[in-house]
Amino acid sequence: MLLHYAPVHATVEGEPPAIFPFLGSSRLEDPIDRYGTRVVLHGHAHRGSPDGGTRGGVPVHNVSLPMLRNLGDGSPFRIVEVGDDQAGGSAEEAEQETARLIEENAAGH
Repeated sequence: MLLHYAPVHATVEGEPPAIFPFLGSSRLEDPIDRYGTRVVLHGHAHRGSPDGGTRGGVPVHNVSLPMLRNLGDGSPFRIVEVGDDQAGGSAEEAEQETARLIEENAAGH
């Protein structure tokens, strides 16, 4: 799954705590775990940490370019291998849940 915002706190650590709410939302974590996501890549947290994970064990990687440059290995990219086993949940279920969360967020819940 590719996101702009972080779904877990671990990958925004290193940023000023006052801006944590603007860098991500833990509300993304439940659908990630529920629908069989294998890996999450996100940007936006330029001074964050490179790696984290959801409570369900899905790996989360911060791939913002400034953070990657600060890792010191000289690579402005990450390579993530994903297995070929069947993911849980359908794409339709994931789309419905995403639409519900967007609608709920727009309503200010």
